Amino acid sequence: MSQDSTPRRGRNTSRGLAAVAAAATIATGFMAVGGLTSLAHAQVAISMTRSLGSPAGASGMVTRRSVDRYATILGFDEAQREAAALIHEGYASAFGERRRVMQDAMETVRRSAEDTGDMGLFIQRFPAINKEFEESTKKLEKEFFQDLRALLADAAQEERWASVERMRRRELGLAGGQVSGSSVDLVSMVEDLKLSPSAAPEMAGLLDGYEREMDRLLIAKAERESREPAFEIGKPIDIEVIQKAMAESQEAALRIRDLNTASARRIEGMLPDGEREKFAAEFRRRCHPRVYRSPHVLRELEEALKMSDLDAPQREQLALLQEGYTRRLPAINDAWAAAVEAAEKDGKTGGAVGGGAHRIAFNTQDEPEDLVRARTARRELDEQTAERLRGLLSPAQRDRLPKRDDEDMGPGGAPRGRMIINRGG
Repeated sequence: MSQDSTPRRGRNTSRGLAAVAAAATIATGFMAVGGLTSLAHAQVAISMTRSLGSPAGASGMVTRRSVDRYATILGFDEAQREAAALIHEGYASAFGERRRVMQDAMETVRRSAEDTGDMGLFIQRFPAINKEFEESTKKLEKEFFQDLRALLADAAQEERWASVERMRRRELGLAGGQVSGSSVDLVSMVEDLKLSPSAAPEMAGLLDGYEREMDRLLIAKAERESREPAFEIGKPIDIEVIQKAMAESQEAALRIRDLNTASARRIEGMLPDGEREKFAAEFRRRCHPRVYRSPHVLRELEEALKMSDLDAPQREQLALLQEGYTRRLPAINDAWAAAVEAAEKDGKTGGAVGGGAHRIAFNTQDEPEDLVRARTARRELDEQTAERLRGLLSPAQRDRLPKRDDEDMGPGGAPRGRMIINRGG
C-alpha cells in the first residue's frame, strides 16, 4: 500500500471541497441555460460520481486484492506471485505519491481561496490539477500491467491474460453503477462466497459466458462515454445534449443490470438448497449496498450488550430492543429496495453524463413519494431505536458507544459533493 501521511480528515476535506466546488459551478451553468421551463418547479440534484482522487473510476488504483486475483487467474506459481507483489508495491507507492501531490495542490488552492475570499480559484485550478493526476496515474497503471505481463511464463498463461483484462474492465466499468444491480460483478461475488463445488462445472460455463457478455457491454459503455460532452467547469451546459446522453446512459445501465439479474437467477438455480438464500441475500446486498449495509445503530446495540457494567434490567431491555429492531429491519429494507427499483423502472432516478473524473449524475425531477416514504421509514426506525438505546444507558455508558465513521457522507446521509437545487415554488 502507498505511504500517505496526510491526515485523513484533511484529505477528505480537500476532496469534498473540490467536488462541491465543481458541482456548484456545473449547477450554475446548468441553471443559466435558457429554455428550462419544463424544469421550473423541479428538483435538480447534481452530484459528482467520483471526487478527485477517489479510489474508483477512470484512474482508480489497482488494489493488492486484485493482484492476488490476477495471479490466480493466470495460474502463477509462488515465485511469480512474489514478483507480482513487489511490482504492485512499487506501483502503489508511486500512485500514493501522485495522490499526495494532487492533495497538496488542492490544499494550496483551499488556503488561497480562504485567504483571498476568492472561491473562483477552484474553478480556475481544478481542471489542471485533475488532468495531471488522471494522466500520471493512467501512465502508472499502463506500466504496472506491462510489468505484470512480463512475468508470464508460457503460452497457457499468455492465453489467460485476456481474462485479466476483462476483470480490470469490470473493476473500472462497474464502479458507481447508475441503477441498482449495475455495479455487481458476479464473477467476483461467486468467488467471495466460496460456494459449494457441486455446482462448479455447470457454473463455470455460465460465468465464462457472463464474463464475455459483460465485457462486450462495458466496452460499448466506455466507447459511448468517450463520446459524451466533457464538462468544462464554469461553462454553460447544453440541456438537449445532456438529456440525450442521460437517456443513453440509463439504457446502458439497464442492460448491465438485466444481464446481472438474469445470470444471478441462473446461478441461484444451480445451488443446493442451503446456499440459495445465502446467494440471493448477497446479491440483494450488492445491488443495494446503501439499503442493506449494516446500520450504525445495530453496531451500537451489539457493543452496548457487551458492556460489563450493565445491570440486569438494562441488559434485558437492550436485548428486547435489539430483537425488535432486527425483526423489523428486513421488511423495511426490502420495501426501500423495491421503491428504488420502481423509481428506476419509471425513469425517475436521473442519469449520468460526462467522461473521466468529471462524470456527473443529474436528477431533474422530484423523487417519487413511495421512495421518500420508504427511506424515511428506515431513518425513523434507526433514530427511534438510537434514542431508546441512549435512554437505557448511563452518561458514562453512552460515551463508550462506537462513534460514526461517516466521513464519506454529508449531512443526512447524502454523499459528499452532492447538491440539490429546488427550482420554482
